[in-house]
Amino acid sequence: LETNIRDIVRVGLSSFLVALGGIVAPFILGYFTSLYFFPHESFSLHLFIGATLCATSVGIKARILKDLGKLQTTEARIIMGAAVMDDVIVLFMLAVVTDIVVTGSVIPLHVAQTSIFSILFLAGAIIMGIKLAPFLGHYTTRMKVEGWKLIAAIVFCLMLSYIADLIGLATIVGAFAAGLILKEVRFKDLKGGEHGMKEVVRPASFVFVPVFFLLIGMQIKLETFGDISVLKLALAITMAAILGKQVCGMCALGKGLNRIAIGVAMIPRGEVTLIFAGIGKSIGVLSDAVFSSLIIVVILTTLITPPALRLAMSRTFPESKE
Repeated sequence: LETNIRDIVRVGLSSFLVALGGIVAPFILGYFTSLYFFPHESFSLHLFIGATLCATSVGIKARILKDLGKLQTTEARIIMGAAVMDDVIVLFMLAVVTDIVVTGSVIPLHVAQTSIFSILFLAGAIIMGIKLAPFLGHYTTRMKVEGWKLIAAIVFCLMLSYIADLIGLATIVGAFAAGLILKEVRFKDLKGGEHGMKEVVRPASFVFVPVFFLLIGMQIKLETFGDISVLKLALAITMAAILGKQVCGMCALGKGLNRIAIGVAMIPRGEVTLIFAGIGKSIGVLSDAVFSSLIIVVILTTLITPPALRLAMSRTFPESKE
């Protein structure tokens, strides 16, 4: 629901290159960092850690840029476009990497099949979102009973998640597709006022978001935070996560751009990284130590970004003194 279909369609070359750079570099750094710490582990672990670092957080950077009053800058438009594209590409990666980890080997036919299914699934969601939004909006407007709209949205999300699971994709791909479609739906209340489905779903987030973090927290072994080796791994992966995203700033096209700010804005990892880590833990590829390290990476990158981005943005847009 935080992603606009038209943002995906309209994303410029500069945003696409930034997203691509912000995926390739962290993946390589994450893979070799894992290889350094776990030289005798299977490539599945290195692959999963590398892929986990590719994600970024749209919500976190949007809030930071809004708080800084920089949402209308060229850099911000590139950043937000890249963040949206990053999410889409990472979902493809999640499907492919999970398939490789589960099968234990790289089977070209499986990889191609999973990639094609992912692309077709999300492409179908984009087309449905654009074409069916008016019909869904009209149907939603006719729902007069309080609560039915929320129930319908949840059922729709679960249905697409189930379909995604049936064709071998992660359920998050289905949920993301449902969000893309519902984002386009507008309906009218009894007084004629127009609303979006995000307003309808918001009450559910008060339940499901805490439950999500509860489930993530329940998988953490607290004693691992006192293990020096875990802290060393977490710091190394955090450095890989930060340095990897700095490369993407260099990929932005245009003169006079604050490329450092673009790179810094792509640093925070959030919900997608947590989902990636949770899936890795559930399929047995991530140990308790590695899982805890990735949680620390999410926390550190989220805490580091606001002051770092404020400093980076001030190089081009000095804050006025009142």
